[in-house]
Amino acid sequence: MTDQTRPADKIHIRDLRLQCIIGLREEEREAKQEVIVNITLEADLTDAGQGDRIEQTVDYARIAEEVTALVAGSRFFLLERLAEAIAELCLAQPPVQRVRVCVEKPGALPAARAAAGNLLGRCGTLEEVADAVLFLLTNDFVVGQVIYVDGGRHMRGRTYD
Repeated sequence: MTDQTRPADKIHIRDLRLQCIIGLREEEREAKQEVIVNITLEADLTDAGQGDRIEQTVDYARIAEEVTALVAGSRFFLLERLAEAIAELCLAQPPVQRVRVCVEKPGALPAARAAAGNLLGRCGTLEEVADAVLFLLTNDFVVGQVIYVDGGRHMRGRTYD
């Protein structure tokens, strides 16, 4: 299996219980509430598996510390925005390539265990997005593509007949 077809390795940070101001209602803005954060980090960890050195892997303890500080100091209205901020933080850590974040708010709905916001992210640099757009626009074999670029962070293509 080549490096390009090899599935990404995953590191999970599960059930990180944190406190923050989150929500739309006035009473939710007055006191910190519990949120539960689950993160799946994707990276190529081949070197770490063979070399056994922290420099070759994702420092998940550092990420957990940084996520804890971010969440504790946040005052977002939406779970989705909190999940996005966590994803941005994770993607800034080499060698993370993709991240999945789920933020749960226990007790948000009376008849449910929790409300949750999920995010799957792969944030590219502006240069990566520009290169990808130029590649797609300058190749004849790409026909019928509409490219959505969102603030230099996400790129999606959709084919139309």
